[in-house]
Amino acid sequence: TGTAEPDSVVEIDVDGDGTPDYSTTADGNGDFVIDTSNDPLTDGETVSATATDPAGNTSEPGTDTAPTLDTTAPDAPTIDSPVAGDDVVNGDEAANGFDVTGTGEPDATVTLTDEAGNVIGSATVDADGNWSIPVDQADVDAMGEGSETLTATQTDPAGNTSDPVTTDITVDTVAPDAPIVTVSPDGTEVTGTAEPDSVVEIDVDGDGT
Repeated sequence: TGTAEPDSVVEIDVDGDGTPDYSTTADGNGDFVIDTSNDPLTDGETVSATATDPAGNTSEPGTDTAPTLDTTAPDAPTIDSPVAGDDVVNGDEAANGFDVTGTGEPDATVTLTDEAGNVIGSATVDADGNWSIPVDQADVDAMGEGSETLTATQTDPAGNTSDPVTTDITVDTVAPDAPIVTVSPDGTEVTGTAEPDSVVEIDVDGDGT
């Protein structure tokens, strides 16, 4: 936009080659508007304009500099692994809460979501490139039991959002059934059954250890 002599023809050069890229006529008040929305000026271009009156006299150029905008999305953030120590969230970890951490572009905002798209939380990446988002019981309840995929993206201060990064975890907050224990008749062996792959601990003297 700008002003020029009323009814003069305004020619705009946006790439410095001396050839007008746009042309319009100033209105009766001397105002003019050029629509550059199809090819926005966002890279610090020097914009030069001349006005030619109805008699054919052409002015010296007037200039302005276009803004320089950040339109490049940052790289995807990283998520530290394993989550919750072993990528398995148990009942105690769900109740007490745990942090999902990673790295990103300083000052970017990292958003963490669950597999259903629920936002778990967001955090600003610090000057050292680190971020941390807490996960609480309600977040784990929303995930449900079983396999789960967490997704993180980061958005820089200019509003550009990265591609997502994901990590897979397992939610297992339900305690197994009590094992079935059998002591052999001669007392030399303890056998039984329990949840597959579970760790069975045996207390033989009643001290709780």
